Amino acid sequence: MKLLINLVVFTIWGIMTSGCTSMGQKTAWQASGVVDRFITTADGAVDGFILEDGMQIRFPGQMSTLITDSVAVGDEVTIKGDETSSNSMWAKQIVTPKNANEILITSEAKGKMLAPKRERREAFKDLNNMTVHGEIDTLLIEPTGEISGFLLTEGSVVRLPMDIRRPTQAYDVGQYVEVTGYGSENKFGKSVEATTVQRQPSDYQIDTE
Repeated sequence: MKLLINLVVFTIWGIMTSGCTSMGQKTAWQASGVVDRFITTADGAVDGFILEDGMQIRFPGQMSTLITDSVAVGDEVTIKGDETSSNSMWAKQIVTPKNANEILITSEAKGKMLAPKRERREAFKDLNNMTVHGEIDTLLIEPTGEISGFLLTEGSVVRLPMDIRRPTQAYDVGQYVEVTGYGSENKFGKSVEATTVQRQPSDYQIDTE
């Protein structure tokens, strides 16, 4: 009887400690596919790409040059990282079979995506006033699950600053929008950080003060 009680206690303890370990750790994920397009920031840096199956891969913009020197649209890649939403993940490692390159993603600063308004205003002085419009083709999803912007069918990337991502639930694929803001265009595409988004049936003015 004593042996049975000890066995039950040991089993319960094992379940509890196992649960605590999994709760304290991020789940490692792996994805493979063909790069369909890059995601760019308003200042033209690449901070992610989208695979043909729709998976959005994100990494710090500081690694833009290193990654784009090794990865091109149409390349097959394998990514290891942390997935925290169903179709978006932080990359920790990117492998490009075509040249056996293995890119390790440094953990420095996801923080630039959280930059306060005063820092964004300072960055605006080097960017151009831009206006883009068209239908929303793809919503940009952060690994946290937040909508941080969208791609238009005409090709532009629209980024929504952290402090105005509500009420982003009003955005949907196929919706027509007109966006004004600050941005740039290079060989990877056109990207705009929004200051005003006009959409059907209403418009939303972004406070940049």
